[in-house]
Amino acid sequence: MKILQVYQIFNPQVASGAAKVAFEISKELVERGHEVVFCASDMKDKFTRAAYGFEITDGIAVRRFKTVCPFLAKKLKVYITPKLNALSCNFFGRFDVVHLHGYRSYQNIVVHHYAKMVLLIFCRLMVRFLGLWLNEKLK
Repeated sequence: MKILQVYQIFNPQVASGAAKVAFEISKELVERGHEVVFCASDMKDKFTRAAYGFEITDGIAVRRFKTVCPFLAKKLKVYITPKLNALSCNFFGRFDVVHLHGYRSYQNIVVHHYAKMVLLIFCRLMVRFLGLWLNEKLK
């Protein structure tokens, strides 16, 4: 399956938290043979930036987008990445599952908007994903 993971930051060196959970889930999915693309800002944490662009880490295709205002990231943990809007609906339409990590982030709002435009209905995808998972477990 082709899976899109979305979170505000991508940093495999983080010891705990949602960023670590998102990375570990992505790594496990890659080990199981799925194609995983991770969209995040170019911030590694509140204070350091990574090079924005494309990279592959532990088999995970990571697409980083430039954060417009690092001050907001440092003070409020708000990572605004307008280049994410430039991705076309075709980009989001090629994934079987879109997994949004976090709660009410800029990235989640943008991806949710475009994913709905290409008729990705999250409840149906989760039922499909759980159905596939159950089929594997019952074999």
